[in-house]
Amino acid sequence: MDSKDNPLATVPAFLRDLIPEFIANRQDDLQAVRRAGQDGDYDTVRTLGHQMKGTGNFYGLPALSELGAALETAALAGESAEIVRLADQVSACLERLVNAGGTAAPAAGLAADPGTAPGPPASAPAGPALSAILADDSRAIRQGVSRLLEATGFRVVAQAADGREAAELCRQHAPDVVFLDILMPHTSGMEALETIRTAVPQTRVVMFTTIAERETVLRTKQLGALDYILKPFKDDELRQKLVQLRARILKEKAS
Repeated sequence: MDSKDNPLATVPAFLRDLIPEFIANRQDDLQAVRRAGQDGDYDTVRTLGHQMKGTGNFYGLPALSELGAALETAALAGESAEIVRLADQVSACLERLVNAGGTAAPAAGLAADPGTAPGPPASAPAGPALSAILADDSRAIRQGVSRLLEATGFRVVAQAADGREAAELCRQHAPDVVFLDILMPHTSGMEALETIRTAVPQTRVVMFTTIAERETVLRTKQLGALDYILKPFKDDELRQKLVQLRARILKEKAS
């Protein structure tokens, strides 16, 4: 298959070996979307669409990301027929990924040159690694971001799927930094931020957010966040931001 016609050609090299699991998990999500749509559970459809939008973008799969965004919109409008139509499109999209070699690693047509082999990115920069906890309700995002963290001078000591778990892990590990998604179930990242800054004040907090409004950013700063990173993530931009954050934290620790 010509790389320009291969839907997997845009997947970042360091994520390619995760694609089989990624596809299997999206197939599970698709079944959950269909069930929720039939039951009129639009909140679940919206949540799964939102996650699909973010993970599709991060994994270099724009068609899947666009379908996730469309599902999110249809769920907000309560359009059951549109949800069915979009679910069929997601199914077709996933089938194209499988046919392109997404069940094998590395994917067919994606033979890597020595500089782009699948697996973790290039080795971490010189200097001490900063201990980190990563909290996001998407397993696919956690897997991908943890690789970038390890490649940019962080050592991921634990991962969490919600704010409550993240706060507890911070109490146990007292990491140098915790990366928190704002929108998580049970306990939001914003609530966890406040808890962590009180319980483990030496731990710096960096927020992941799709909400770029000034009020949200100001609120995270008021609660003690060191910085924030906008989602959906882009590989190069996220990598650069993490390098900058590491340098900033190391400088603060040395002062």
